[in-house]
Amino acid sequence: MAGEIAAVGDGGLGWAAGQRVVVDPGINRGAGRVHAPAEVGVGQPRLPHSREHVRGGAAEYVAVPAETWRRCHDGLDFPQAAAPLLAGLTGLAHAWIHRAGLQAASPFSSSAPAAAVNTLSIQIAKLAGAVVFAVASSEEKAARARSLGADVVIDRSQVTGCGRCSS
Repeated sequence: MAGEIAAVGDGGLGWAAGQRVVVDPGINRGAGRVHAPAEVGVGQPRLPHSREHVRGGAAEYVAVPAETWRRCHDGLDFPQAAAPLLAGLTGLAHAWIHRAGLQAASPFSSSAPAAAVNTLSIQIAKLAGAVVFAVASSEEKAARARSLGADVVIDRSQVTGCGRCSS
């Protein structure tokens, strides 16, 4: 969901009516764990704070907790702003957390860490507590991987003596 704030109740966290926001649909930092909100398997507890299943995204008005709001870039329309969060976070969190079993202290490797999907993957892995390894093709991309939280970064443009490792 994305839209303009019509009103702010108690606990508005500094937001004001008229601001453009997008709703974060699923990374739950408040409970100290990461989850894909659509995935609740047999025997798993209901996971709190999932905005993915809030009804009313196509309605004129919907009540959504302020802690799920993110600033909407002025250059994007509301569907453009909402799509990456819903599809990206839900899909990647589902893949890494539920399918691959990523958890605290798991090793996680990313090649092309400055690419769009991998920048999101690195952040999801870090939120899950994984140890992130990234292999970048330039110092600029290596710096980007570090800024996203990668624990170990290799800039392959600086590696010599290995034909497969150098550009």
